[in-house]
Amino acid sequence: VNAGQSRYYGVELDLLANLTARDQLSAYVAWSDAEYTDFATAVGSTNLQLAGNTPPQAPEWSINLGYEHDFALPTGVLTLRAQSHYETSSYFTVYNYDYDKQDAYTRSDVIATYRPDAGAWKLEAYVRNLEDETVLAYAQTASGTYRSYRYLYQAPRTFGVKVSVDW
Repeated sequence: VNAGQSRYYGVELDLLANLTARDQLSAYVAWSDAEYTDFATAVGSTNLQLAGNTPPQAPEWSINLGYEHDFALPTGVLTLRAQSHYETSSYFTVYNYDYDKQDAYTRSDVIATYRPDAGAWKLEAYVRNLEDETVLAYAQTASGTYRSYRYLYQAPRTFGVKVSVDW
């Protein structure tokens, strides 16, 4: 499958601001307008013109926001971070079927990281996907006898603790 012609327009803004010695703000905003202008293809014995369809994984808006603050402790630094991702709807195939569409969603995380003043290790506790949003990572027709559809999802709400050592 090879598109004859397509048109992509877009703008991105990426910001990282150290508000104080202990506060950091990060922001990313992307806007895109993408569509096929000529895309003739065939599915079985049916000829299709997909001009006007949106290319796969091309949301109109994608926004990331994050804020973190460092707390000085007697034995190290505790960093608390909150971050969120918003994305408008997008498709996973060139056909733009409703069943290969990911609706708009928001996914947020909170992370607490402790780094001791002495030692090359850190301890992190996190909760990812606070909203427990069901988000598609992949969708496509499976070939074969039963013509099924395959879906792969991003992780649901997860939480955990992680210890890292640098050497």
